[in-house]
Amino acid sequence: YQLKNYTKANSALYGMPPREESELDHVTLHNTALLELLQPNSVNEGFRKLNFLITQPSFPPETFQNLLLSYIKHELYDLAADVLAENEHLHELYLDNELYDLLEAIISSSALAAQHSTTTRLNQEEHIKKFEILGNKHIENLRTLTKKLNEAKESGDTARMKETVNEYLLCLEKYIQVLMYEANLYWQQENYAQIQILFEKSREFCDNHEVWKLNYAHVLFMQQTATSFHECIRLYEERVKKFGETSILNVTAMVLANLCVAYIMTSQNEDAEELMRQIEREQDRQTHIQQAEKTSMEMSRSEADTQSSNNLYHLCIVNLVIGTLYCSKSNYTFGIQRIIKSLEPLDKKLSADTWYHCKRCLLSYLQMLSKQIFLLSTETQIEIMAFLNKVEQVGAKLSATMTEKNNTIAYEARLIKMYFLRFQA
Repeated sequence: YQLKNYTKANSALYGMPPREESELDHVTLHNTALLELLQPNSVNEGFRKLNFLITQPSFPPETFQNLLLSYIKHELYDLAADVLAENEHLHELYLDNELYDLLEAIISSSALAAQHSTTTRLNQEEHIKKFEILGNKHIENLRTLTKKLNEAKESGDTARMKETVNEYLLCLEKYIQVLMYEANLYWQQENYAQIQILFEKSREFCDNHEVWKLNYAHVLFMQQTATSFHECIRLYEERVKKFGETSILNVTAMVLANLCVAYIMTSQNEDAEELMRQIEREQDRQTHIQQAEKTSMEMSRSEADTQSSNNLYHLCIVNLVIGTLYCSKSNYTFGIQRIIKSLEPLDKKLSADTWYHCKRCLLSYLQMLSKQIFLLSTETQIEIMAFLNKVEQVGAKLSATMTEKNNTIAYEARLIKMYFLRFQA
């Protein structure tokens, strides 16, 4: 689990003799909850188990902080605040001062996210200062540990060196946590230049940390300048080379999509096309492998879908992002063509999430047409209508939103089709 090999962790846990949930010891129940929190369909079960454990006379010491950190990870800040308030007796026992201060800062700052008043902006500055103070404490610790490590090297004390390196890495992880939450406050304000300054200040310690490099690349990408695009390309390419060595699908789809956009924005279209061809080839290869495994092992359809669903969306997401880019640059004809292509085949790619990005571009195009900024060509009209007809068929039972279940995708497709027909008339 600590090596992030969750498949093997799951196998090790469930390789034990089968028992009913009521028969599980507290350590096994805790570990089961951690693995359930990694799966979207079992998150509630994981939280239920951890909440049950902290009400027991004894439980693994990590349970309380794992529950709070998991709530924070899933952005359930109100629940984290409730658990802290209802279990004050557990603070001193299971939370060190640094972690408690961090949790308090995160929870209090999250309450301001939805507000936009002048008072809120002042409060946000206060919370940024809280994170700065926490970060400075970690920097002092890192400098002390660096000095301690150098002394151990000079003396040739291997055991002390190993111990100090472990302390340094643990302290670095804590600093990265504080740094990212401080950066997130600036991100909410869309103050990307300030985030870059923040990241540059932390480069001394974080330059080789994967989380730091990934988020720094995102910040550079959002600044949308020629220099920042070239720099984010370098960081994204390093990540693709490192994590995509065995399969490019091991790299998250958003990284690949941002890299393609950065290539296009710096006139490196051939590199973008080659990257997309590479993704397409790998997706085809993975599909063939999974089909072969399904046939040989008689894998059930649900298991096969679970294994392949994430990988199959890589090219779809890349095309959606590129299509949206061209639409934002007013090249609607090419942009919408790219978006339509991204959802092929519709029965596998159409979902509330992908439909959301698709309809945004279609509605933006309708807005331009209504202002007579663009004229709707016959060819584009035919292509859009054919696409919406297919969406109407496939999306008859699919909800148009991730949360509410009011309208189906088919219903919204009919509405959009009606507006395009009005322009045709």
